[in-house]
Amino acid sequence: MQKNRYFDFMLADLISVGCNFLSRFLFQEAVSFELAIILSYCFGAITAFSLLTPVFAKHKSSIFKYITLNIAGVVQTFIVSIWIYAVIESDVAPDVACTTAHSVALGCLLLTNYFAHNKMRVANRKA
Repeated sequence: MQKNRYFDFMLADLISVGCNFLSRFLFQEAVSFELAIILSYCFGAITAFSLLTPVFAKHKSSIFKYITLNIAGVVQTFIVSIWIYAVIESDVAPDVACTTAHSVALGCLLLTNYFAHNKMRVANRKA
């Protein structure tokens, strides 16, 4: 059962990162790159939450962990995106800089989520 729950979280992460990435293009048509990162992250998080509703219904304590991880995740994604953008903006076109920065940040987010889910999985086994 635990393996299926872990797989569900990882699959939801992948889908939400895809939604996050694609929605930033739409948001950026109307708002700044910085705000688009935050809005697209929220869209991805809501998508993942929707996919994981059955898990949260069974495990109420998972909601707090999910919210905590997402607060940390949006901060991480924002900081990495802005940092990478600042590093490469003078060398490439603005749209390439935005896409590259956001892609790198989402890659970092996937790695962070993977390790966080692994840590929680090990902690749950010991409990």
